[in-house]
Amino acid sequence: MVLSESQDRRGGCIAGPGPHPAVGPRPQRPAGLADTARNMVPTGFMIAQGPIEGKDFDGLASRFWPMHNRLNRSSGRPDNRLTVHHEGKGRSMKGIILAGGLGTRLRPLTLVTNKHLLPVYDRPMIHYPIQCLVNAGIDEVLVVTGGEHAGDFLKLLKNGHQLGLKYLGYAYQEGEGGIADALKLAEEFADGGKVCVILGDNIIERSIKKATDDFRAQASGAKLLLKQVHDPQRFGVAELDASGSVLRIIEKPKDPPSDLAVTGIYFYDFDVFKICQTLKPSDRGELEITDVNNAYLKRGDLTSETLEGWWTDAGTFDSLFRASELVKEGGANNA
Repeated sequence: MVLSESQDRRGGCIAGPGPHPAVGPRPQRPAGLADTARNMVPTGFMIAQGPIEGKDFDGLASRFWPMHNRLNRSSGRPDNRLTVHHEGKGRSMKGIILAGGLGTRLRPLTLVTNKHLLPVYDRPMIHYPIQCLVNAGIDEVLVVTGGEHAGDFLKLLKNGHQLGLKYLGYAYQEGEGGIADALKLAEEFADGGKVCVILGDNIIERSIKKATDDFRAQASGAKLLLKQVHDPQRFGVAELDASGSVLRIIEKPKDPPSDLAVTGIYFYDFDVFKICQTLKPSDRGELEITDVNNAYLKRGDLTSETLEGWWTDAGTFDSLFRASELVKEGGANNA
């Protein structure tokens, strides 16, 4: 792993907005900072690239600590970020897995770990969205998580090479600001390119490679993946016109205009981060992903495809059990 405090964007992925000059003398590294690195950092993100062993954390922390002595020019707050240099940086589509939340519907299991690390049949839940992205040809991924168990992702996934990833990044979301709020943390990682966003508890039977390739060819905008369900009132629902174009998206309607639920798999161009900055919190105090999708719809720049095979989340005991049954019966992310 090569860590650098450089702002040189020619070869580095910078975790945090804007340039940040070093100010003041370098402080003494406090005892226990290695433990902070083990459990991730409450702001910014780091890229895991190359072998990460337990003995490596002290070296990681010693390089991370000087970053606490940077100040954000706009806010004046400390900027805790790492710059990790890698080769061949380009505009390929990248994957973002949103794996935060408190998992209250799965307590007491989630009192001791993050929901997305619970088992679905024979592997941790987080493995399924990663495999979904890899099968679609996306091998650069950022996992956005939060809470006191965030460090467990690093212990489990390490650098992601064993799962077919070229590199793997981690971002920490403070608080419960909603899906769109979590997405904002991925702006630097996206590096001006397109992204595929997956909610970490969504598991599907088939591959999304066709939809991914279609979006690569789409000049701009966003693409949603829809699925017919028997209880659309539980989801965001899309209404289509006769040609199959999306007319409107309604969040959890009492009288659904269709049975097409908006799944937790989204494709966006880089404009999504500008849109996220314009959002206002909903009545429940969160930045809603439906508002992002409706912004693209108003532009006339939103397409959709319908998923083949089954789709489920694993956010309740019943759906977690059902997901395990489905995977046992026929597997997931099949070509």
